[in-house]
Amino acid sequence: MEKLFGLMLLLSVFLLVVGVFSPQKSLFWLPTTPTRFKSSVLYLGLSMVFFLLFGLALEVSTELEEVTPTVQVQ
Repeated sequence: MEKLFGLMLLLSVFLLVVGVFSPQKSLFWLPTTPTRFKSSVLYLGLSMVFFLLFGLALEVSTELEEVTPTVQVQ
C-alpha cells in the first residue's frame, strides 16, 4: 500500500511544480479558468495528504515485519 501512496505523492508533487509554471497543463480537467493559486492549493493539499498516508502505511508495514517471527532452518 505504501508503494501506491508513494507513487501518488510523487505524482502530486510533479503536478504541483508543473502547475506553478503552467496551470492549464496541470488542471486540464477543470472546467473553469485554471490559475496558479488553484493549482498550488489543490496539489499542495494532495501532497500533504499522500505524505501522511505514506508515512502511516510505512509505519504499519514496519511494525508488522517486526512482529512476524522468523524461522531459521539449520
